[in-house]
Amino acid sequence: MKAAKSRWNRWSGTTSHSYHQPRVDEYTITMDLKVEEEPPPQGTSLYQTALVYTEEVGESGQAKIQSSDGECILNTQGGVGCMGQFGDVTKSRVQPGEWARVVVSVKCGSPGHKGQVKTWINTKPAGALESEAIQSSGRFSIDPNSFFLFSASSPAMVGGVQLRTIRVEQRVSTSDQVLEDRGRDKILSMHNEARRKEIKEQRQALSLAHLFPKPRPIWLTPALTGTIGDAMIENTGYEGSSCLAWTYTVLNHVLQQSFTQQDQAAPYYDGLPDETRCAISDVFHVMQASGPIFKQLLRLLTYSSSSQFVSFLRKLKSTLAACSTGHTLLLPCRVEGKDLLIILRRVTDTSFKVVVVNTDPTAGLRFHDSKAFPPKIKFRTCLVLDNVPRKFATDDVFWSAVYNLTLHSHPGDTDKFYGILLPFLTGKPLESSLVEGREGSALRDPQCSDTAYVQCIYEAINFMLAERQVPSEQSDQVQLAVTAQLVYMIRNDIQFVHPDSNGQRVCKLALSQLSYLFVRLAGKHKQLGLDTSEVYTNMMQKVHELSSEVHSSLAALMDDEIQLPAELDLGGEDKYGDAAKMQFQDLLAWDLEQGSPDPGQVVDLTKYVPIDFKQLPARVRTREEAVHALRVCDHLC
Repeated sequence: MKAAKSRWNRWSGTTSHSYHQPRVDEYTITMDLKVEEEPPPQGTSLYQTALVYTEEVGESGQAKIQSSDGECILNTQGGVGCMGQFGDVTKSRVQPGEWARVVVSVKCGSPGHKGQVKTWINTKPAGALESEAIQSSGRFSIDPNSFFLFSASSPAMVGGVQLRTIRVEQRVSTSDQVLEDRGRDKILSMHNEARRKEIKEQRQALSLAHLFPKPRPIWLTPALTGTIGDAMIENTGYEGSSCLAWTYTVLNHVLQQSFTQQDQAAPYYDGLPDETRCAISDVFHVMQASGPIFKQLLRLLTYSSSSQFVSFLRKLKSTLAACSTGHTLLLPCRVEGKDLLIILRRVTDTSFKVVVVNTDPTAGLRFHDSKAFPPKIKFRTCLVLDNVPRKFATDDVFWSAVYNLTLHSHPGDTDKFYGILLPFLTGKPLESSLVEGREGSALRDPQCSDTAYVQCIYEAINFMLAERQVPSEQSDQVQLAVTAQLVYMIRNDIQFVHPDSNGQRVCKLALSQLSYLFVRLAGKHKQLGLDTSEVYTNMMQKVHELSSEVHSSLAALMDDEIQLPAELDLGGEDKYGDAAKMQFQDLLAWDLEQGSPDPGQVVDLTKYVPIDFKQLPARVRTREEAVHALRVCDHLC
């Protein structure tokens, strides 16, 4: 049942009596409702006692006709109340898309005394108001001949609500009575509600619960598949399954966790000098500080409009103006649907360093410097532009053009980005910038699959670490620590959600990649002649324990192998001579083949629905309630 979107939505009772019935000054309204989306800023009206009401003005005693927006309001945060009193929404609120039981109890006061309005959401107290405006035969009193449900003078406060049950009682309720009647008139059983509560608790225990209200397991995130499977997911559904702005949020969380959780990360960062650890901390700080820009771009891509675009550019301008000397920012963008990253570092008061990070060999990397190392071709994935004047690096027209390419993709946009926009920053041709920037970045392998939404982030991290004089083998150790943190998240999430066949393959691929990174790192240190035997012994033990634990959990989920019990051995020494091995050995049936009875056609049992005794009221007060209780009992049993 969906409430009509009209201010004239009227639920009324009629009577055959001609005399005027007195107004109801004490009542309780109980309704089971669900809002489809977040209420508007003005809120959503739940009911009106009358379309208009009279109010005395000053001491003259003259009456003035007023129209209200509802005697009970559901505000935008999910609170229920009136006159600005909605209660603590952190403890009780109406969640969009979920059914909730709302109880409103009103007791109008006599002249000179305050009346009260109390509300409950799912039996938890919400708003509570005491005011002299709540008077008998006044605004909050109900006329027995008319009642207006989901009605308001403002059209914006009407509609968007689904209604399942409503009950109006002529009594004032207390918290104990609301709790006692929680199962009355409920269609869904408490078993299903307990199941939903269990699912919510499981979601809150997942690794990404800190980031999203409804997190997914880590093996379903493109951040994991793009990190460990770049060489193996080409031409699959995992390729190109995300964008840089969304994946950055997950990877930034993984990076921060890998460095701050000492109980898990300590073995993978052992052996690093203090200078390297400080450099890693600085790079991760840059990642954390750049997070709001990625969220703003994600919002812009989701709700693309001219107003959102102008708002994004204003926030970007203020962010660039706040970038002081020595600070670094990461700026995401897309050109022809391909993700790339811009590293912006303020070197002096008057100059910036701009680095364009691109990992796609079929798109922007063809403008970067490259060199053949048969059978591979390596590229300078980071294009360095030094000595960019501040007026060009913070130019509004330049950034407006860059993010206009992000919002609107056209063929040839990559040529415009590299051939027009980047030379605008330096005031020289792109070829000159390529020659000058060769010493500033290293030749690296490009991406194998369409995973720029992950690879650009790792390339930016490697560049910032190399800029801080961190050797490549120590950067590889950081990558090992990040991969280990992803496997730790797999170990956590697998306790609450069981992966399907594809998820199990992703988890096994992550274990293989973790082992490969450790072996490669150990081999590189051996070639360099570094004495880190004690560090690598401890690290190898941690990798082995983690991999074995996750592999055992995955093996327990597979049902293709069943361990049968040991065979029953009835032989051996006969302790009782010729005594029978069983009670009926001498009977004729001992020598006959036992026939297997035919059970007939298989009939599936109906799904068992447990009896919910909480639907039965604790007590009854009238004959009607007693009949209702007997009917519910007969239905359950």
